Amino acid sequence: MRVKIEDVCMKGSSNLKQSDVVGKNGIYPVYGAAGYLGSIDSFKQSKPYVAVVKDGAGIGRAMLLPSNSSIIGTMQYLLPKDNILPEYLYYLIKAKHLEKYYSGATIPHIYFKDYKNEEFDLFSFEIQCQIINKLKIIEKIIEKQKKEMDLLDELVKARFVELFGDVRSNNNYPNVLFSECVEHSLRGPFGSDMKKSLYVPKNENTIKVYIQINAIQKNENLGDYYISKEYYDDKMYKFEVFPNEYIITCDGTLGKLLKLSKNMEKGVISSSLLKLKLNYSLITDQYFEYVWNLCLLPQLISEARNACLVHLPSMKVIGSKKIQLPPLELQNQFADFVKEVDKSRLEVQKSLKKTQELFDSLMQKYFG
Repeated sequence: MRVKIEDVCMKGSSNLKQSDVVGKNGIYPVYGAAGYLGSIDSFKQSKPYVAVVKDGAGIGRAMLLPSNSSIIGTMQYLLPKDNILPEYLYYLIKAKHLEKYYSGATIPHIYFKDYKNEEFDLFSFEIQCQIINKLKIIEKIIEKQKKEMDLLDELVKARFVELFGDVRSNNNYPNVLFSECVEHSLRGPFGSDMKKSLYVPKNENTIKVYIQINAIQKNENLGDYYISKEYYDDKMYKFEVFPNEYIITCDGTLGKLLKLSKNMEKGVISSSLLKLKLNYSLITDQYFEYVWNLCLLPQLISEARNACLVHLPSMKVIGSKKIQLPPLELQNQFADFVKEVDKSRLEVQKSLKKTQELFDSLMQKYFG
């Protein structure tokens, strides 16, 4: 029987904030976009349900959550009706890739009204159980392969510490201003210069607008925001971004990095991004990315301003931070090690890709 998402679940909202959970010592769990947050003395849902990230990083991601639990306000409750098993609803929502419904160039979000009409075939409980069991087995294989990837990441981190020590606290190497390691940088245009009313449908004469979701999800191909070549030539040309430049998120979800490839689509940055090119005579990509996440970003987040919507400080402030700068020869040793580990990572990725393709094909078969 062909049905819609709204036929098998009801939406629900939460007014819980993360601050309502932190430091509490209750017995009922509360979940956020990253998973378990803490426990409080009450619960919102008495039966198992599906939760979807509806705001910020990870939008569209689904979680199957237990009875007697709650979620915070950045999440959406999807409460199964009597015609569907909670686990089956979970796989259905995963299969529909709700992130495709995102809107908002600064903080991406999705709405139930936009995806409630997605259609799929609803089977009997017996067939639902068979499908659930098959998908669970494949997911366990995927989890094992992802664990291998995590172990390779840990190997790289261990090598970093072996070569450079704890760059947050020791003074083994000269301290330099971060600005010395940057060839050039530029914050995106004023929001009023990049309003939605200026966006046009993609055609052979349009210019892509890179937005936060590109860096958040580390995918330069996402997004369908474009401006006309005329507007680019008139006002936006100086905000063009080029291969080997980084784009960095500046609003809400702070400091996510993406280095653009040589195959990137010609485009400009939105108002919520910073573009930056390193001075490769002083610093390598591999060392920069580790130092950014270990040292610079935690400092910058602590100084983020505006209590309602946090913003990354200005490039002047970012450039004034000091980092330890080992000799380029040592940085290159680390870069070479990362490249070797990446070869092993590539093999695991190939296996993971095949397993994921099998999983995706079954998801399409059952829920397409």
